[in-house]
Amino acid sequence: MESKNVKIEDYQEFSGMMVHGTIDGIVFSEYVKIDEGQAIVERIDSNIKCNMQYELEKIDVNIDEVFDTLEDAAQEAFKDIYVEAFDLAISEAVPAFSVTADKVTPCPWCLIDTCLVSASTVSEIKEKAETSAKRNAADIAQILGYELESKDGMPRIVLVHGNVYNVYDINNCLDVFGRCEGGLDFEAIKSAFNHSEKMIDFDAFKDLAGAYDLYAKSEASAIAD
Repeated sequence: MESKNVKIEDYQEFSGMMVHGTIDGIVFSEYVKIDEGQAIVERIDSNIKCNMQYELEKIDVNIDEVFDTLEDAAQEAFKDIYVEAFDLAISEAVPAFSVTADKVTPCPWCLIDTCLVSASTVSEIKEKAETSAKRNAADIAQILGYELESKDGMPRIVLVHGNVYNVYDINNCLDVFGRCEGGLDFEAIKSAFNHSEKMIDFDAFKDLAGAYDLYAKSEASAIAD
């Protein structure tokens, strides 16, 4: 059986969700929940059994196949909701990370915690996706830095500013700390970059670059005297 235009949305009359879809030209709606990452379509107290079973039997449609098809489609719809929410959260936490590229990897970050998700509303799915993005942001940023470095040979560091993890190469650091009003000396920034941990607090890096900058200026002043 072929499913089309399947979506999951909150069912407003009680705390729960429904999956809506078209299967072989017939429109279906059924209650659904997520249990440890699996979409489970209601089969006992079912909307389809209560309202559509007689009509389906008349046209020789196997109701169990309908449930199976809806469940498979609901699984994909659940993942779509989860990944979209993960994408929104991770784009704020790790701006350099691309969920589009991540989705085609063998073990995508955007799906790594779906097996932990049990939910009865769309908002719960989204909340758990956001929690996963925030919990994994530091690891994602650090691994992304290694991956980018291996591709172009340019070293990366992760500058942590609040809950944001920026993956920077030396040129990014020069832009942020040097090419601005009151910017620091480029060589001081390079020294800080070369002597920093792979992950460092934004202000700590700025202080370190500032210390190198101050030292360079004091050396220059001593030479001039």
